Amino acid sequence: VRTVPRIDLAALFAELVEFGLCRLAGRALGYVTLLVGVDHQNLTAQVVVALLKPGVTTAQAQADMSGVMRIEAQRFPQDDGAGGAHVVNLAQSITAAYRAPLLLLQGAVLLVLLIACGNVANLQLARSAARAREMAIRAAIGAGRSRLVRQLLTESLLLALIAGALAIALAVFGIRALVGNAPPDIPRLEQAHLSIAVALFAAGAALLSAILSGLAPALRLSRRDLQTTLRDAGRATQGAVRDRVRTVLIVAEVALALPVLTGAGLLLRSALHLQQVDPGFEISGVLTARTILPAGTAEQSVQILHRLGDELTRRPGIANAGITSSAPMGPRGFSNGLLPEGTAFDRTKLVNAQLRLVTPGYFNTIRARLKAGRLLSDQDVAATTRVAVLSESSARALWPGQNPIGKRFSCCEGSPDDPRNKTVVGIVGDIRSGGPAENVMPEFYLPLDQAPPEAWNWIDHTVTVAVRGNAADVPAETRAIRDAVHAVMPSSPVYRITAMRDALRASVAVQRFNTILLASLGLVGLLLAAIGIYGVVGYFVALRTHEIGIRLALGATTRQVLQLMAWQGLRPIGIGIVVGGVLAVWATSLLRGSLYGVGPRDPATFFGVAAVLGIAGLVATVIPALRATRIDPSRVL
Repeated sequence: VRTVPRIDLAALFAELVEFGLCRLAGRALGYVTLLVGVDHQNLTAQVVVALLKPGVTTAQAQADMSGVMRIEAQRFPQDDGAGGAHVVNLAQSITAAYRAPLLLLQGAVLLVLLIACGNVANLQLARSAARAREMAIRAAIGAGRSRLVRQLLTESLLLALIAGALAIALAVFGIRALVGNAPPDIPRLEQAHLSIAVALFAAGAALLSAILSGLAPALRLSRRDLQTTLRDAGRATQGAVRDRVRTVLIVAEVALALPVLTGAGLLLRSALHLQQVDPGFEISGVLTARTILPAGTAEQSVQILHRLGDELTRRPGIANAGITSSAPMGPRGFSNGLLPEGTAFDRTKLVNAQLRLVTPGYFNTIRARLKAGRLLSDQDVAATTRVAVLSESSARALWPGQNPIGKRFSCCEGSPDDPRNKTVVGIVGDIRSGGPAENVMPEFYLPLDQAPPEAWNWIDHTVTVAVRGNAADVPAETRAIRDAVHAVMPSSPVYRITAMRDALRASVAVQRFNTILLASLGLVGLLLAAIGIYGVVGYFVALRTHEIGIRLALGATTRQVLQLMAWQGLRPIGIGIVVGGVLAVWATSLLRGSLYGVGPRDPATFFGVAAVLGIAGLVATVIPALRATRIDPSRVL
């Protein structure tokens, strides 16, 4: 430690004494985490939290720790580079998993805001066309161009300020609903509130939106020729009908809506895939709880746990009970390097697997699937042969293409000279201990009676109780667990009591939360785009009322008029879908780490979203087009 002068460990320990661990964790921005592999026998990683001196960067700390680990490598050359240190900022390590989804949601919000701006701009353009004669008269009696622009921008700003005030009021309730329904794993979300900075940002966004959506109509009106405007007021000219600005806005709205909808569609498909993932065991009816063993020797801890298992099975309503160091969807177990017997020690040949210490009743409680051999039994005690049960992935990694039953491997204890091998007696199916969204991790199971002496410190003398009830009565099973634990260990706490089904649901809560948020934004974008299309096509119909009446008077059929008006709306929709598809290909690549069972460029999702957007645009186009077919030619003429 003395070879790292920039890390003030004395100051760190002083902080620990003065503020306590909770206060220290709350000041995470000033700390880094050092992940240092220094256990040269058991090959486990150690985590050190250090306080950097003022002015020292993370890169400098990394350089210092790399120097220390080079010295360690010289001291232990047999480990072949086992030592390694990775210095990361503690705050960044906590929030790293959520940075990409938050940026993605922020981008989706920006796209929806731009769609809304396009809609307002379209409405403003339609409104400005209706007010063309009014503006021409104002200009004719002396109003300058700047005066007209100021008037129209003032109206836009007033509308934006009213909308912004309503939005801030809605945000107060929206944030409460968001925080109340969010999963507990998102760091610092409970601190979200409507601060002055957020309110000012919302006001600034409203003002910017007003300028973006109101400036184009204002400038357009102020540039119109007075004589032409006064002469043609009330009649649709060919130039007005072929309004490129409105067409471009429709293309932009559709193009911006498509990436949001595609991202939502991919997340929805990913959520459906997650619901169909087999966890590897039967979660229905399983209840787990954590408890802490009283201080004592390893033999005393084993005796207490056996008594606890017997006490649990005697309780009414509990069919099976088992104890493990860590259960699926709970705290992660410790990883160890497994080495097949007869293989020379080489770090590159170690199979990294999660260690689970279990009682024999654990497998029957979760109903793990036995693939070969046998499960652990009550006869696997300390005085007998050391045995282990492997998961399928562990067995494949250790002995690919071979029957692992009866083979031996070393791990957890001993040394290269005294490996203390374990004999494989059974193979169970892989269990997704991290949840459906996590990859399958190799695991191996050791009997609690044969746990390495150091293992009790690894698990902090904390175990998980798993029970399977006879009926779906969670409160009764909870009471039974508490009563059984307190009967054996009166002073031990019982906490984190969770139904396995709830734990499974909680393991994908963040993905489900992100899916709901993005899907909501996608629906808002789809609705805004459809409203924009409807408004523009309706405006075109109003402009061409005289023309449509003449066409009908000259013998045009309803179908021909419908096709004419529908084509005018569908053409920009098609262009927008093509442009949006290109944007979506780039945007959905950001979702790669959040998807399961579906790729970021899944063709079915892309075509499905394009079809939904096209159908919504078609409906928004056909409704005003049908209204055009009901025009009375004689009345128009």
